[in-house]
Amino acid sequence: MNTVLAAYLRAAGLPASGDPWLAAKSAMSVGATFAEAVAFAGGKAGETSTTTTSAQEAENFLDQIVEDDPSHDAEVPSYADPPRYPADAPRTGQPSLTWFAKQYGPGDMDGVGTKKLLGTPDLARTEILVRETAQNSWDARGTASSIDFVMNLRRLDDDTITALRDQIFTGSARQLGLDQLFASSEVWVLEVVDRGTTGLQGPIRNDLAVDKDSPTNFIDLVFNVGAPKDFKMGGGTYGFGKSIAYSISRVGTTLIWSRCKTANGLEDRLIGSAIGEGFERGGLRFTGRHWWGNVIDGEDRVEPALGEAACELAESVFHRHFPVYSTGTSMLILDPLLGEPGDSPEQRVQALAKATRKHLWPKLLAPRDGGSLMNIKIQLDGEDVEIIDRDSESTFDHFSACLQAVRDTQGTASSEVEPPMDLVEIRHGTQNVTLGHLAVTRFPVRAKSPEQTPTGEENQFDGELLSNRVALMRHDAELVVKYIDLPSIPIEGIDWVGVFKPTADKDSAFAASEPPAHDNWNPDSLLDKRAKSQVRVALRKIPEAISDFLSPLKQAASSAEIPPAAMVAAQLSDLMLGLPGTGPSRKQKKSRATTPQAPRTRAKIHSLTTEVGRSPGWNVTEVEVSLENPREIVTTVNVVTELGVEGGAVRDEGDLAQTLRRFGWITSNGTLVDGPYQLGQNETATFVFESRDDVAVDLDVEVVEV
Repeated sequence: MNTVLAAYLRAAGLPASGDPWLAAKSAMSVGATFAEAVAFAGGKAGETSTTTTSAQEAENFLDQIVEDDPSHDAEVPSYADPPRYPADAPRTGQPSLTWFAKQYGPGDMDGVGTKKLLGTPDLARTEILVRETAQNSWDARGTASSIDFVMNLRRLDDDTITALRDQIFTGSARQLGLDQLFASSEVWVLEVVDRGTTGLQGPIRNDLAVDKDSPTNFIDLVFNVGAPKDFKMGGGTYGFGKSIAYSISRVGTTLIWSRCKTANGLEDRLIGSAIGEGFERGGLRFTGRHWWGNVIDGEDRVEPALGEAACELAESVFHRHFPVYSTGTSMLILDPLLGEPGDSPEQRVQALAKATRKHLWPKLLAPRDGGSLMNIKIQLDGEDVEIIDRDSESTFDHFSACLQAVRDTQGTASSEVEPPMDLVEIRHGTQNVTLGHLAVTRFPVRAKSPEQTPTGEENQFDGELLSNRVALMRHDAELVVKYIDLPSIPIEGIDWVGVFKPTADKDSAFAASEPPAHDNWNPDSLLDKRAKSQVRVALRKIPEAISDFLSPLKQAASSAEIPPAAMVAAQLSDLMLGLPGTGPSRKQKKSRATTPQAPRTRAKIHSLTTEVGRSPGWNVTEVEVSLENPREIVTTVNVVTELGVEGGAVRDEGDLAQTLRRFGWITSNGTLVDGPYQLGQNETATFVFESRDDVAVDLDVEVVEV
């Protein structure tokens, strides 16, 4: 009984723990049905009192129901009731769907035109598919604490192909190429699944008026064209975004199965839908839009199959079924065009995983306080495929840290950030408003060996550098709209990433500037001058803020190319750095300790230390080193860094990253190498590091015996 009660509570959006659980248990103890127990728990959840619920309160609640409605029947279905056709119920035979082709009427659009509604986005079709389907699932999450989102590329067996051909895609839609597909040696489909969402709610007819506050998810996805979802701070549109599912199908065909709450309990809905070229038949013209469902005689329209018949048919072709009390939507995309022509199934599913990493990475993170979790899986024939790989994981960690900093700033958590991250408020000066927040951080990256990276590329993903770019995303949707690629630091081995989100009250301006594919912010598309200015100013100030953030390291890089004005004839030892200052400088500091006299047969080190820049809370310092060595052509030297403490120093063994970071030696080709360095005669090498401006750093340049 507890398991069933917990399922009822979750289906009603209530946790199966805490006060709602205790309230529901109290109601059950006095004879309430599951539906009545959930109703009682829901009422208690709205109270501010924390007093423990008593059985007497539950009895009074039940008595009040009967008093208010003497005809009350505890078995009347409610939103928490399961379907009336459980998995072990006997089946009713061999139902099938009926083909319905849309005849032209006034204002109708040709099917090919419908497919073009996305315009010409800069993204590949696979990327758009991942973005749009994930966004639609996210917007349908309702009050769920977590939802599942799965994309499963699967090869169909003979029984499934037979069911699709003989019972679902019936009729004579020859223009689509379904007959040829089902006769081929292999049939592949992409099954896109969400669970824990609300499902495709609302009416199943789009020709009747709908109450203003009623959902219209079903008709918007299945029948309507270009109907935006009225979802606060959502990121998708069922009307435009859905066309990618047809475009990515070689036969333009999908099958949609949804389970949602209705006034009569949970209901299964199943309908096939296709978009192809217009055609003529029997002297009539047809738009090229097709549906398979329950054709209504004499009314020239089609509805989905409902209830047990829909569930039975759907379970014969879909891989993932619905648990008894679950809601959500599944879509079967026939013969999907994923990746590049000629790709293997493994390569095609990797294209899905790459698109997920690139566009959905914010959903792979733990949610904000009170937010919902999105459990994302990419599968090949039902087996999970890795989404985050080791090569790109560290970069995503830095993106994640930036996103969390912006979340905290725009939420209720502390907004303080630790260097080397910086948090910038992007403001509109004329309007005197905050448009959003930008978090940016820099980090060292180590070059990989040729065996690890044959191409010599670092932080590469799908042919695009993940580093040195800002991810733009909407306030609540938190899916990447686009990346702004900006100049890198001219020192190989130091990268940066950033994240920008508008504030909640300015999100609508950025949303309105997006094209149907949601892959850009275009201020020139806005008619509202105030909103247009807000988006334009934000897009101008983000690169400016990045330039300011990177300025100290750019100065360090450029200064390494300038010959030193003088060399200090002493070995650098115990130099105390981290002195306060007001900004970047070219001030030179001599070591306060000198090297003892050494025989002329030994190498003599000359060094010059210069503070070359600042970022908030940090100093960037370079050490220029040369040597006199009458005997050796090449000498190996090393810079030892220590954190000065009272009474001594702590040597940096790589564990002082919160206060001291070594970037390494700037080599002749501009790369960074940490550790010992081979220095030739008459050669000057530059070592770069950064330290917090409130600590002291001891430096020593030493000759390494080899």
